[in-house]
Amino acid sequence: MPALKVYGLGNNGFVSREIADALGMTGSHRQASVLIVAASKRAAIELAEATKGIYAPTMSDPEFRVASGIDVDALAEAGMLAEPQILATESFARAGSPAVRLTADGFHVVGEFAGDGYRDKHFIPKES
Repeated sequence: MPALKVYGLGNNGFVSREIADALGMTGSHRQASVLIVAASKRAAIELAEATKGIYAPTMSDPEFRVASGIDVDALAEAGMLAEPQILATESFARAGSPAVRLTADGFHVVGEFAGDGYRDKHFIPKES
């Protein structure tokens, strides 16, 4: 299996109201950080198309690109990016912010971010 990459939807990372509620977003705010873990862009698109509650990108979408940053690093260190899947978090996750795994059937909370600042952010997976 080829190495997995993490793709983000950038400014097109809108989620359904139900997912936004699970992430603790208030009001009409529905723009989240949507991360798609897949072996290729094509595989990421196929995964997004089969998932409820998010925008499915196209190959030519300029917002659909490899994701990076402190949130991605924290999820990777917690082992959350080791298999093909879609995760969503608040756009600027902070201590206590949850992450949800999106599926064709819906979503479920997989853990939350912790840490007392921007540089020491880490992710605590929810026990099954």
